[in-house]
Amino acid sequence: WRPQHLAFSADKPQSWQWQAAGANAGRNYTAQSINGLVEPQDGKSGWRMTAALQAVNWRVDGAELADGAASEVFAEILLPLDRRSADFDIKLNQVKLSGPLVFGRYVESVSARGNINPIPKDLTPSGLTEWQQAGGMLSVKKSAIMFGALQAGASGDVALDQAMRPAGKMQLHVNNPEAILTIATREGWIKPDQL
Repeated sequence: WRPQHLAFSADKPQSWQWQAAGANAGRNYTAQSINGLVEPQDGKSGWRMTAALQAVNWRVDGAELADGAASEVFAEILLPLDRRSADFDIKLNQVKLSGPLVFGRYVESVSARGNINPIPKDLTPSGLTEWQQAGGMLSVKKSAIMFGALQAGASGDVALDQAMRPAGKMQLHVNNPEAILTIATREGWIKPDQL
């Protein structure tokens, strides 16, 4: 047996829809082109999956402010044969958002690298409850965002508490705190006397 490598590509526009069980709103996606590879991990037992998508758009039914587009999406997933956990490395470039937000409508880039253990069965309330009861943990080794004045990164661990709220410890690094404090004051998030 020789290691198998599966390359895939679609040079014509592709569309797909995702709707979580019990959710009222579906999510619709399109991509102008998709290229990827599935291959064995180097020196490990498991698979490495990579994908590059160009001109990706998404639309959320009934939530126009959540609509958006990205010029490029890159993803890498490392999946052991036991499929209990997965490492991920995801990056989106030149993201355009629908609604005007405090930091603008364009995100230059956003990325995250980490691990999820175990892999949730699905993202429904029952699937997330099962994940939480199994000690589910999302470990973010490195993340970064460049969004107007917001240039920051974070790392740490996040789980779900008994009330199914995110709980954990994250370390946040902001490259330009003065600009963020100015915006936070302008928006009324903090008072000038709190600075």
